[in-house]
Formats: sequence, C-alpha cells, structure tokens
Amino acid sequence: MNILLLAAYFPPDTGSAAHLFYELGTALVKKGHGVTVLTSFPSYHARGDLGRYRGKRYIEEEMDGVKVVRVRVPQFPRHIPVGRALWQFSLAFKFGLSTLKLSTFDISIVYSPPPGFYCLVSQEEKRGAFYLQCSRPLSPECHGPKGFEEQGYHQVL
Repeated sequence: MNILLLAAYFPPDTGSAAHLFYELGTALVKKGHGVTVLTSFPSYHARGDLGRYRGKRYIEEEMDGVKVVRVRVPQFPRHIPVGRALWQFSLAFKFGLSTLKLSTFDISIVYSPPPGFYCLVSQEEKRGAFYLQCSRPLSPECHGPKGFEEQGYHQVL
C-alpha cells in the first residue's frame, strides 16, 4: 500500500507529533508499505546539523526507508492566536500545493493541525483515497468510543 503521512513536524524536530509519525512511518515500511511524509522544514526544537536545510524551499530525503518531502512554510509568531492561525493556514496551503506534485496514495493520514481539508482537495483529484484526520496521537481514544481497531483501521496499519 502507498501511504502519505502529513504532519507539520518530523525529525529532527523533537516534538511528540514528529516522533509519533516517525515511528508510524518506519513501522509501516517494515510491514512492506511505501511511505511518504510531507512535512515542513525543521523548526520546533530541532537538533543536529541543520545546515543542509538552509536556503532551500523544497527537499526530498530518506529516513530509515521513509521518503520525506519537506516544504518551506512561512513562519509566524505562534504564541498569539492570529499568528498561529496564519501559520496553520499557510501550512495547509503549502501542503495542498505540494500534494499535487506527489503520486497518488492509497491512504493519507493527517496529523492536525494544520487543517486536513487540503488533503481532501488534492487527493480527490487523483482518483480518491481514504482519509483520516487525527487531532491527537494515533490511539484508540482518538477515534471515539469504539476505538481504532474496532473501526477497521488495524487492517491498514
């Protein structure tokens, strides 16, 4: 299965969302799936040598079998509501444009924020796919009282 993961943060960022999607992506690769992560450039407490990202607007790299596509997103002050909203919508816009350049995926998993609507718009034009927007870490609690596996998602993951 060809899977697209969309998240604002991915290693070398050190937030929980970054590591959640890194672990999910590498686990899916180990199960034989093709995984692409669409993310922004490191900006959230990123560690390590970040020199390779300077001056770039778009970069593709591989991390433990996961294809990582990074796009430059304008930075706004996120400690105020207006700045956070501008950042989220600019991220959604940049991701939406970037998905048009990517191949078709069987499933797209969005870690939100940013709003997941861009995934629906871009992938619908590419023969459709299954969409899952999750505002919290992927866990049974995220998907309501029935839980993650009872809703049939375990067959994919």
